[in-house]
Amino acid sequence: MADGMTGADIIVKVLEGSGTDVVFGIPGGTVIPLYDSLYGSSLRHVLARHEQGACFEAAGYARASGKVGVCLATSGPGALNTLTALADSYADSVSLVVITGQVGANLRGTDAFQEADLFGSSLSMVKHSFSVESADDLEAVMGSAFTIASSGRPGPVLVDVPVSVQRQVAEDPRRGGVPLRTGDVVSNSREILSILPYLRKALKPVILAGGGVIASDASEELSKLARACSIPVATSLMGKGGFPEGDPLSLGMAGMHGTERANRALSDADLIVSLGCRFSDRTTAKASGFGKGAAIVQVDIDAAEVGKIIPVDLGVVSDIRQALEALNRSGELTSLGRDRGIPRGTFEEDHGFSPKAIMETIRDRLRADDVITTEVGQHQMWAALHWRSDLPRTFITSGGQGTMGFGLPAAIGASMARPGRPVVCLAGDGSFLMNSQEMETAVRYGLPVKVVVFNNRSLGMVRQWQELFWNRRYSATVEAPSCDFAALARAYGAEGINVSSMKELESAIDDFLSSPGPSLMECPIEQEEKVFPMVPAGADLGDFIVEPPK
Repeated sequence: MADGMTGADIIVKVLEGSGTDVVFGIPGGTVIPLYDSLYGSSLRHVLARHEQGACFEAAGYARASGKVGVCLATSGPGALNTLTALADSYADSVSLVVITGQVGANLRGTDAFQEADLFGSSLSMVKHSFSVESADDLEAVMGSAFTIASSGRPGPVLVDVPVSVQRQVAEDPRRGGVPLRTGDVVSNSREILSILPYLRKALKPVILAGGGVIASDASEELSKLARACSIPVATSLMGKGGFPEGDPLSLGMAGMHGTERANRALSDADLIVSLGCRFSDRTTAKASGFGKGAAIVQVDIDAAEVGKIIPVDLGVVSDIRQALEALNRSGELTSLGRDRGIPRGTFEEDHGFSPKAIMETIRDRLRADDVITTEVGQHQMWAALHWRSDLPRTFITSGGQGTMGFGLPAAIGASMARPGRPVVCLAGDGSFLMNSQEMETAVRYGLPVKVVVFNNRSLGMVRQWQELFWNRRYSATVEAPSCDFAALARAYGAEGINVSSMKELESAIDDFLSSPGPSLMECPIEQEEKVFPMVPAGADLGDFIVEPPK
């Protein structure tokens, strides 16, 4: 990289050389030099309408593509608006580089206009933060940011750059990366193969596949192992799509709203092999009751996760794909396959104009590699239960933080990563309103983002808890939005339609999905519609309910 470049020029050149093709953001006073350097570059910039939206768009791009997502924001309120998306990406191990402007170095600490301590504010919600002091450091810092974000356990990295550093001409630029531990893991084959005796002994083994399977591109290797040994596979919410749900060995999602099959199998197992799953409370239910009768083997790239929540009999620190490749090469798997009694579910939802029927109708019109995103709430759990995902990176949702307002901007980012294919966003009325302004972004770029709003005129998940466990005291949850969602979509310039029956849905769905630009379909559903199965708070995973208590 040539000497004599400004800090802003260096940032853009590193972005161009990193394989980045699109960045998401909103300009502001402290990033004008950076945006000036973007002018005429090879990078495509997507102008969002809120910095949280921009950061979720970068996250959706990263989740759909497997690349590092990049977001730009100005100082103060602009940068602060990215914090929720940073925390969301940290919880779900998403590779992001977020570049924020900062007031000039001479003004820091003076309460200058739009000054905020992003470096300090972000420390608990990023993999690493950089505060850049000189243009000479920028090439090394930016290179390290991309390495840290994408290596080991993926995560978000913040680079905070004062506007004065963006203007500054580099005189003696530091080459290479900042010498920091990146989290790369060299798998120990002896430790990995120590899993085999557990597999040989087990009569009722279950694999629990988490988001690490998808992050390490290990889906094919997981399928080889499961089929060779005839081991059923349950997934966490973040692992959905890591094992094909159309496979007879698929148990579906486990957890608070997991399938009967998955929760029964994990409760009855004598061996649980966890692959890239951090054992969140939403997956395990009561931790002390999880896998009580099972030996537990945990494989994770992050040593800090091994045994952190659930005590394990064997912990292996490894990239998931490397671990599965070693097991599949061992030559012992074919002798481990045997017929196993895989639990079957008994609960079936009514097939009227229900979330299940609506989702299945849409799913039947899409290809296996088409992407869906979800907002957060009841519709998210209906999707986790009823939307069949057979390929990785096709089911994109907010897991660890459960952030309302995630789904629409994530769909925009996914659409930029997979141009030309429809991306469906499944939304609830409450979540959609959190970042509905990003519909204008989808319209401006002509993206085939298809939003389905399940409108139950309430904050449905909290309302469900209030009905079941709080004596129907519906405090602040059933204040119906005074919004015609289809009309709102049309006001933004998108297509907007209302359907209220399966007949209307069947008539409209093909045109809805095939129209070239963004569109929204509003589907009114019963306010009392609930998500089942459900494990009540404080109960064991096997103590789920499949219908409302009498």
